[in-house]
Amino acid sequence: MKKTFKAAAAFLLILAVAIGMCACSGEAGGKTPGKKIAIVTATLSQNPEEYQRAAQLASEYSYVEHVVYTDTRVGTSGILDFYKRVNDIASDASYGAIVIARANLGAVAAVRAAKAKNPEKLIVCTAPEENIQTLAKSADAILAIDTAKDAAMMVEEAHGRGAQVFVYYATGVQQSTPSIKESREAAEKKCEELGMTYKFVNCYDVSQALGIKGAQSFMKEDIARQLKNFEGKKIAAYCADISSQAELIKNACPNGIIVAGTSFPSIYDGYTAAFDIEVGKKWDNKSKVFSKVRAAIRANGGTKNQFIVWDDLTASSMTEAAFEYARATLCGEQIDMAKAVKSSFPSKIKARQMHLHLHGGLPRIMRGKFIVVEGLDGSGKGTQTALLCAYLKSQGRNVYPTAEPTESVTGGMIRDVLSGARQRTSSELAALFLADRVAHNMNPVNGIEKTLEAGIDVVCDRYYYSSIAYQAVGEDRQWVIDMNLNCPGILKPDICIFFDVDPESCHERIENGRVYLEIFERDPEQINAIRERYYSAFELLKDRDNIVVIDAARDIDSVAADVRKAIDTVIK
Repeated sequence: MKKTFKAAAAFLLILAVAIGMCACSGEAGGKTPGKKIAIVTATLSQNPEEYQRAAQLASEYSYVEHVVYTDTRVGTSGILDFYKRVNDIASDASYGAIVIARANLGAVAAVRAAKAKNPEKLIVCTAPEENIQTLAKSADAILAIDTAKDAAMMVEEAHGRGAQVFVYYATGVQQSTPSIKESREAAEKKCEELGMTYKFVNCYDVSQALGIKGAQSFMKEDIARQLKNFEGKKIAAYCADISSQAELIKNACPNGIIVAGTSFPSIYDGYTAAFDIEVGKKWDNKSKVFSKVRAAIRANGGTKNQFIVWDDLTASSMTEAAFEYARATLCGEQIDMAKAVKSSFPSKIKARQMHLHLHGGLPRIMRGKFIVVEGLDGSGKGTQTALLCAYLKSQGRNVYPTAEPTESVTGGMIRDVLSGARQRTSSELAALFLADRVAHNMNPVNGIEKTLEAGIDVVCDRYYYSSIAYQAVGEDRQWVIDMNLNCPGILKPDICIFFDVDPESCHERIENGRVYLEIFERDPEQINAIRERYYSAFELLKDRDNIVVIDAARDIDSVAADVRKAIDTVIK
């Protein structure tokens, strides 16, 4: 029975350039995004495959939310509901990504508004109903049918089954969309190549007065007209309009017409509506649905050779691929949609001809990781930082090592104070560090933010944790904390690694290894006080920052192994 439903579809991949991601943490069974993913679908009756797979993913993963909007096929209420739900999610900081499966009428406006509201929100769309190029200006990634290749394959398959005439149905509104225009032209061209007669029919639009009933009546009447016009010839037909194709399928059965495809290559698209077959809410009930469809075809006088459609759930797999792309992107994994598709589609589909193309840009650039290393002077921080950078490079990552104070004019003033060459109060020194840190983050040429956006990991030797430990003393403490944690120009690291060594050992290492001592390195009691302030800061930030304390009193290899283990939780 598999010959009844043969695949005849191709895929178009569109990836728009974007940046930004959310942190992930490791859990059993793989990485989990730090923020939720909303999978937005229409109702079960409008898009059953997407609805079913979204519901299944939501039941499997606690961070997935299935959001359902009203039917968009009739009237404007569904489109408005679609718009509102997408933009409500865009406004909710707990969501990191929106998967719109499928991108029905109204998606362009909804996505454009959502991106204007929150540009960092990842938005992935499948099977857009509107202009793909327009949608790609706002959406981060789009997975869609390549309608031109699909049309050519349908005509070729129909010809192989004996078709001499190819009738293409579409509404007036559909004719104005680029995807349908490309599909029509490809079908006509293939017909010419194969010596087939091509016939275009402008079918009834459900937006007109008689609605779906009008579309059904028109299709039934026109089939009779085409049978009369091409009497004695084998006819194949395709309908781009979802509201009319069920009637085409139903009336094709007793008349021997080949149904070359539906508006979406799926057994759920048109076939279930044609024969009033309940699909149910479970995504894995396709075998029952297929059996019922096959039985209905036979009961209505049809044969297995008349119907060309995927025998796997294409829309379901597209939904899963879009979800996997969103999950991986939020987790900072290097993945493009092509990889997500290959991992999500059944092997039967993989084995068939599938076309993947890049359009209008590159895959989404993964934001680099911001790694801070901290420790008392003499803790071995410099050695371990060098080993950390080498490890990151061995994992195929680009690395930018940096340090505070920086090499700027402000950084030079700070070093003068630390060496004792220049006198400043603790408040003045803290202010200098703050100014240096903001410039370090926001420099438009080589700042931390710019570097991370380019997909490069930043490893920074000392950061605001040092300011809290070294400069936050007495009455200056809260001021230093507030200015560093609340300043919009200072980024929060993805991870801070603190190398802990007892103060006595630190002082001994410093005295043995330094030509001169900085002002904070001269008194062992002062080193101990600084260590205590570090731990006080870590307690204060434990629910805000990702801080890992490592015992650095051990041998270099043991410490490095723990560093790699900590870093792996961020980069993998």
